[in-house]
Parts: sequence; structure tokens; C-alpha cells
Amino acid sequence: MKIREFVIAVAMIAVAALAHAADQKTTLKNLPPAVKATVDAESKGEIVALESVVEHGKTRYEGRVKTKAGKTVAVEVDADGKPYKK
Repeated sequence: MKIREFVIAVAMIAVAALAHAADQKTTLKNLPPAVKATVDAESKGEIVALESVVEHGKTRYEGRVKTKAGKTVAVEVDADGKPYKK
């Protein structure tokens, strides 16, 4: 039974590593035009972080932006530039 538990643990670690590898930091200039327009409209200020995330074969973009009021908010956008809903 200990070997089975070890194999399951190794498999879980491998899956987690692969899922994390799909996330990549990106910049505003590397975004598709529709995504860039949405992020620009949402931020109205400074972009703190952006990354592309591939999940189930679909790309979405996540970021943290600072508004003109100084508040940092999360932004999630699908590849078409529409707000991403989980």
C-alpha cells in the first residue's frame, strides 16, 4: 500500500507542476488587441502584473491593475477580450 500512496503523491506533484508551467508572465504589448483594449479600459492606471493562463486548451489573461483611485484590483479576460467568468 505504501508504494501505491507514493505513486499517487508523485502523480499529483507532476500534475501540479504541469498546470503551473502553463502560466506565463506577459506584458501589455504582447496581448491580443481585444484583450489589450479590455485591460486598458479596466485599469485606467498602472498595470501591476499580467500573465497568460492556458487551462483546458483555452487561453485567458489574468492581471492586477491599479486604478486611478489607487486601488489594486484583479482583472481576468478571455482570449476574445471579454471579462472571464469562472
